[in-house]
Amino acid sequence: MNGRAGRAVFAGAQLAVVAPAFAIATIGILLVYSAATGSRFSVITNHHMRQLFWFGLGTIAFFSASAIPFTLYEGLRAYVGWVVGVVLLALVLAVGSSSLGAQRWLEVGGLRFQPSELARLATVVALAQYLAGRRRNLMQVRNLILPGVFAFLPMILILRQPDLGTSLSFPFILLAMLFWAGLPLPFLGLLASPVVSLTTGFSATSWGLFAVAFVLTLYWCFVRHRLRWVPVIALVVVNLAVGIATPHIWGGLKEYQRDRITAFLNPTRDRHGSGYQIIQSEIAIGSGGLLGQGYLQGTQKNFQFLPEKHTDFVFSVVGEEFGFLGCMVVLGLYLVLLSGVIEIAQRARSRFAGLLAFGIGAHLFFNMVVNVGVTVGFAPVTGLPLPLLSYGGTALLINLTALGLVVGVGRHRHEY
Repeated sequence: MNGRAGRAVFAGAQLAVVAPAFAIATIGILLVYSAATGSRFSVITNHHMRQLFWFGLGTIAFFSASAIPFTLYEGLRAYVGWVVGVVLLALVLAVGSSSLGAQRWLEVGGLRFQPSELARLATVVALAQYLAGRRRNLMQVRNLILPGVFAFLPMILILRQPDLGTSLSFPFILLAMLFWAGLPLPFLGLLASPVVSLTTGFSATSWGLFAVAFVLTLYWCFVRHRLRWVPVIALVVVNLAVGIATPHIWGGLKEYQRDRITAFLNPTRDRHGSGYQIIQSEIAIGSGGLLGQGYLQGTQKNFQFLPEKHTDFVFSVVGEEFGFLGCMVVLGLYLVLLSGVIEIAQRARSRFAGLLAFGIGAHLFFNMVVNVGVTVGFAPVTGLPLPLLSYGGTALLINLTALGLVVGVGRHRHEY
């Protein structure tokens, strides 16, 4: 990297992405090492060494991606990655390796990787290309069909693994990118209404309140934007069908999925079963107080009370060992990172580049909010890792590559 290229990476909004991203990843390696220690501070796993290896690969991928002009993966090439991602997801269901009851990995040459991470980034690129194309009226249903296919086909394949948390990130990314592409918020609300209908359908009162809000929003869109009758009728039918089907959908969930939801609503109902993870996480974070118990000193972690402490509940280790202030520092780094991503998206002169950067930011935001929400008991356990911080080679590599693409958008914004 020459001097001019180096200054381009470590300047302005790019620095607001590079600095917090590598700070979070470095903290993550330290936390994974801490999670690998036992009650006598002896190392009981080598997860930290594996994470360090993937961090090295991710660093190379980051700077390589930032140096590539985004025009090289624009156009039809943007869809190639999505096709590859879908094919790999199909291969996972056919020949993938399993762990803890889930079939989510492919093994190549002794290395195991998770195609869902690649498919998610490829979906962002494909959506950016489609939405950046010739100006389309996104309030017309026919112009939303292909974006829906881009998001929901990989979502369904990932849901079959099963991986509920990762699959739910796809519709969120789709809605976020539609918003950045100019779709008004009321229309986004209508698109998201079936999900709201599903979550409120367990109670007649909550679903009734949703129905009132839905009708008012639908009427406003119909009058203000002259929404046609066909999508109006379709939305009404879909939401009614989802609301009626909700009790049957609940019965169709796997037992562990129902347990996660009931544990979220009332963790004490099954302290030693479905509610155990949430309770232990809350104890760990609460025991950290203001300044924490100290690095490697966390009792819940050292005595193996805290489950999945190097992956899903790594933020609990932050709270236990570094306290409230440590949590605020980590969350502050994420805030700076996401602010830098949004600034780059805003300053991009290319519609494709802006959508690409914002879509990557939406993915990171969703994973961060859901993971932290799980650890503090504000969301049911979904299995989503904390970006850059949790153990996971594929996730770390893909996230650093994605952020490299964002930095590349900032670096090359004067070249188009």
